Amino acid sequence: MLGGAAHAAGLVLPAVFPLAHARTEHGPSCGPVQTIDVVIAAYLESTVIGAAVRRLRRDLARYGGGRVVVVASDRATFDAAHEADVRLLQPRSGKASAINAGVETCSADVVVLTDANCEIRPENWPDLVREALCRGVGLLSANKTEEAGEGLYWRYERTVKQLASHRTGCLAVVGEFLALRRRDFRRIPTTAVNDDLWLAIDVGARGGRVETHPAIVTTEPAAPPEEQWGRRTRIMAGQLELMRQQRGQLLRTAAGRHLLVHKWYRSTVGAGAFWVATAAATALLPAPLRLPVLGSLASAVRDYRAGTRRSRFLPSSAVSYAGMQAVPLEVARQRVLRGLRRVPEPAQHHLWRKVTR
Repeated sequence: MLGGAAHAAGLVLPAVFPLAHARTEHGPSCGPVQTIDVVIAAYLESTVIGAAVRRLRRDLARYGGGRVVVVASDRATFDAAHEADVRLLQPRSGKASAINAGVETCSADVVVLTDANCEIRPENWPDLVREALCRGVGLLSANKTEEAGEGLYWRYERTVKQLASHRTGCLAVVGEFLALRRRDFRRIPTTAVNDDLWLAIDVGARGGRVETHPAIVTTEPAAPPEEQWGRRTRIMAGQLELMRQQRGQLLRTAAGRHLLVHKWYRSTVGAGAFWVATAAATALLPAPLRLPVLGSLASAVRDYRAGTRRSRFLPSSAVSYAGMQAVPLEVARQRVLRGLRRVPEPAQHHLWRKVTR
């Protein structure tokens, strides 16, 4: 029972924690923002970068000004982005390095960071960015959805982020959409795996408010099956390590404490409690049922790891949920093995194998 309660707390606390803080209202803090530059750091995106550039240029033209900057790390993507206002071609050295290079070329009041394979909605998102920044927001993010992805998970995330944004601020941003004033951008460490979380913590540490806009949504295809497990494991490992490094700073602010409840607790104590509660509940079953239940759970994790949500034994939502609880175990397993072998992090651990789009 305690395991179940501890796991449930990981889902409930992120939504309840902001309610203990007063709703924050902001008045105008600046004049109208004049221009917006959009930076896309792209690698192996030759089939999607052209359409992304055209969409962004159309939205910026409707707004009244701005440029699209593409930093490509392969020749095919660079060539396909020929309609961009600015193109840079540089060797692959990580997304953070590409973002830094792209922002250096910007001259607009506001910089927006996005990805080549996502679509930003609604089309008047530049106006929404201007309004948010002019009422005092330091870093603005969006709500993320994936086509054929884990819809229930993203709906839960959206609810939690909106509650936090109105009260404590929300550091759990998505890299598919980040908007901030160019003067507030600081170079991201090139070894950072989670450049988006690093930016959110950095802006928050300097007193800036970080929010997720309720109306701005990014949509992208779900990651290819062969990429999903490794991508989720890498992102979670990076998040946990960054939160460990910045725990002192995070504990000083309400937004930081909410992030620890929202991401750290759920990915450590909450996930561990899920498996403890599952084991305890299975032990209470009649002996003939224990093996089938454990087999179904193992099958769900295997299917999730393989990138499929279909199972002969469980609904797709159960497969996704069980699989997501297994990701922290994989992160812990890799960390323990690395510690036992006394193998340091590889020099380019921020790079990963990517499927061409």
